[in-house]
Amino acid sequence: MRCLLEARRRTIRFETVTTFRATMRRHWRNSTRRLAVAPGFSDAIMNVGLACKHLGMIEEARILYQKAIETDPGSPSPYYNLGLLFAL
Repeated sequence: MRCLLEARRRTIRFETVTTFRATMRRHWRNSTRRLAVAPGFSDAIMNVGLACKHLGMIEEARILYQKAIETDPGSPSPYYNLGLLFAL
């Protein structure tokens, strides 16, 4: 019985991670489309950066956060997320 419960927990964790990655890929795809329409839109740049970070594309995320800072230097979000990225 204990083995069955542990196997079920692993399956749930795997499904959760798989679902999360699929959601991040979809989020990345949608945000890159928005970015193509409005290249100077800092929120779209941030969203692509966040998706890249969650997909393990750290260098791309760093570049996008810096681009978001250049686009809208008054927004605190890119600074915060860039700091979190350096804390990894």
